[in-house]
Amino acid sequence: MLQFAISFFLIFVHLFLFLLFGIKAGKVFKLNLVGLETMMVGFFIYFALFQVAYLPLLFLKAPFTYLLIIWVGVLILLIGFSFVWSRVDLVLTIKEIAKELLIGKKYLIILAFIGVSFSVLYHGMNVNLGWDASFYVGTINTTLLTDTMFIFRGDTGRLARTIDMRYALSGGFYMNTAVWSRLLNVHPLPIQIYTIGSIGIILHSMISFMIGKKIFNSDVNKSYMFMIALLVMNFMFITPFTSSSFLLHRSFESKSFAANVIFFAIFYVALSIWKCNVQDNKYWKILFIISLASVPISMTSLAILPFMVLVITISEAITNKDWKLLIKGGVSLVPNGVYLILFLLFLQEIWRINVTT
Repeated sequence: MLQFAISFFLIFVHLFLFLLFGIKAGKVFKLNLVGLETMMVGFFIYFALFQVAYLPLLFLKAPFTYLLIIWVGVLILLIGFSFVWSRVDLVLTIKEIAKELLIGKKYLIILAFIGVSFSVLYHGMNVNLGWDASFYVGTINTTLLTDTMFIFRGDTGRLARTIDMRYALSGGFYMNTAVWSRLLNVHPLPIQIYTIGSIGIILHSMISFMIGKKIFNSDVNKSYMFMIALLVMNFMFITPFTSSSFLLHRSFESKSFAANVIFFAIFYVALSIWKCNVQDNKYWKILFIISLASVPISMTSLAILPFMVLVITISEAITNKDWKLLIKGGVSLVPNGVYLILFLLFLQEIWRINVTT
């Protein structure tokens, strides 16, 4: 029961950290983020920076403890700086989010809250614990037991011959759970299922609401109805390998975050770019941030996200007859391009990190 309570508490810890990362990102990149946009951007910045700490240590086959120390240090500095120098920004952002969410009709707000809560509860009670789940949680377990990262296979626990980049390139998503599991002395299974799974559903609902505001020109009531309709529709399409199935049965997996958070965020950015002034760089910067974090969150984003970015970029360039937009969109293709090259080199056995000789 205590482990369940800690896992539930961790949901709010993560959301608070996303908020802090979003505020800092807004300052650094001069994004002028408003309300829930701060939370969304903060989520992607969190995992983009986590990957910066994780990947070099993975390539060096360094102990997991090194990652733990570095990331805890980053969080301590972030929280410290935020409360010393950014308290006003934090309070203002929380007020913006509250205003954004609470100005709608009360019955719609209540229905939305019930819809999100029921989806979280449904996921927690109907988790699909198949081979994938066993492999991912097994990977976290071997990390904690051996103080290594992807040196042992998650499915068998045996020593690997080489680090499998199919999973390791986006392994930061699961190493984040390992960090919190070690810090709080909680088994990774409830954190991955209940904390991360719930965060996936909350972010999916949040971005759906944001998309609704773009579609209905900031009409909050229609945005709530749009979000509620999407939540209901998810329950109508729970068939194998649909995004709804992943959201409600496997939300704790990185693939679900790709389908239900990353790609939704890209759609939100596409709508925003379409509606904003062509000279406004805000959403092109956000597009780059999402791309930067997409593979660290899920390998499913490796090729799908660049295709989405290409469609957005080419469409905007043709519509506005501004070919400079191809450069802006092209910059967002770079992170996935680097990961794609690394992965292809791994598949062709040109680049391998050997564990055993």
